Amino acid sequence: MRRTNRVASALIAMSVVLPLPGVAWGQSQEGDTPPAEDPTSLKRGLDELFDRILRDPSNVDLTLRYARVATQLGDYEAAVTALERLLFLNPSLAQAQLELGVLYYRLGSYGLARSYLDEAKTSGQLAPETLALVDGYLTDIAKLDNPHLLTGEVFAGMLHESNANLGPGSAAVPLPGGVGTLAPEFVKKSDQSLFTSGSVLYSYDLRDQDRTSLDVTGQLVASKHSRVHSFDLLYLESTFGPRSTLATWGLSGFVLHPYVIADYVLLGGSTLFHALGTGVEARKTLLPDLTATGTFEFRDKRYHASGGRLTAPDFSGNTHDFSVQLAYSLTASQRLSASAEFLDESTRSAAQSNRHYAGGLAYQIAYAPPGVSDAGKGSWQTIISGSRIIYDYQQADPTIDPNEKRFDREWRFSLLQLVPLTDAIALSLQLQRDVVSSSLPLFAYTNTSVVFGAQLRF
Repeated sequence: MRRTNRVASALIAMSVVLPLPGVAWGQSQEGDTPPAEDPTSLKRGLDELFDRILRDPSNVDLTLRYARVATQLGDYEAAVTALERLLFLNPSLAQAQLELGVLYYRLGSYGLARSYLDEAKTSGQLAPETLALVDGYLTDIAKLDNPHLLTGEVFAGMLHESNANLGPGSAAVPLPGGVGTLAPEFVKKSDQSLFTSGSVLYSYDLRDQDRTSLDVTGQLVASKHSRVHSFDLLYLESTFGPRSTLATWGLSGFVLHPYVIADYVLLGGSTLFHALGTGVEARKTLLPDLTATGTFEFRDKRYHASGGRLTAPDFSGNTHDFSVQLAYSLTASQRLSASAEFLDESTRSAAQSNRHYAGGLAYQIAYAPPGVSDAGKGSWQTIISGSRIIYDYQQADPTIDPNEKRFDREWRFSLLQLVPLTDAIALSLQLQRDVVSSSLPLFAYTNTSVVFGAQLRF
């Protein structure tokens, strides 16, 4: 039972590294956030530009530069004011109309954004590549301005694992008083499987000043093995709750999302567990290029004694999961993120209660394909990540070793490569290496996995 539970957790964790929600490819657009600069020097430059504009208010280049620096600093109000003043002096200036359209798009004022972008498009002053950019924004606005929003991603491919059942490399396992021999099905075994994952978001915009929406999400992870059929997995999760900026409370750059959770996991063709819970996510923009996200989730998990897993109910109990992530945009095409997690799992059997500590780093870069100078929407993406995970069990398990508490340490490294074929379809290749050591040799293992397939976004 311990091994089947661990395999399910490992496959679900793998889906997190796959580009499930929101790893976009090829969204490089003119007017997106420029490379990060020192906020102090940006503020100094903004003040200098403001002084120059006061002396020469009709200078188009100065005003456009001022608006762009203000946008980098997150002072959208100053940028909008400058551009609207410029349009008052030059009503047909397409570049100012374009910049205002993009700003209002970022602010979620899609009606104003559409109006300015339409004027810029029909001005006859824009280059063909800029017209294509405008069309892209207008297409997005047509979707976002609808109170009903449905988005999602689906991945399907082949998974190869060097250790599909996450078993030790040898059947001989040290136990108190001697050496035990594992049955062949519990020893390290390689296998291939069909692997799929997907996520969907339905959002209903309440059209209030806090930009509140009601969000329903769904996530699926499934695998079908060639040989190790007892580890075939189906994982389903759904959440529901409001999402709001709380702008009327005087908060800026903040999003709060409380929600309820429902989980269901099928392993080897029979129910492993179901869970109900609640969660809350808070996201805050600390700097123009730095975002912090904190999450807390509570689950009441109930394991089922099915599929021959007679001791499964011992794993039933509650989990409290705290996590935080910092994401920093190094440049317009590079992002660095750091994460930390603490999970407290209290189970019916004290020997299975544990605390889980994790920390990780990830680096993401988008770049032109080989031999192409400007990829535009065809940018390739590479994501490199590494994490350290510690599992500290609270009590020794008398059925394995009454004198030794289980203490696991895991290294996990991953490389993900995305190659877009169209705006909506990309090829995906993921390599992952897991190395687990344990105070109980029965739970030590290594596993190398390779996943190749295609991802569809809609």
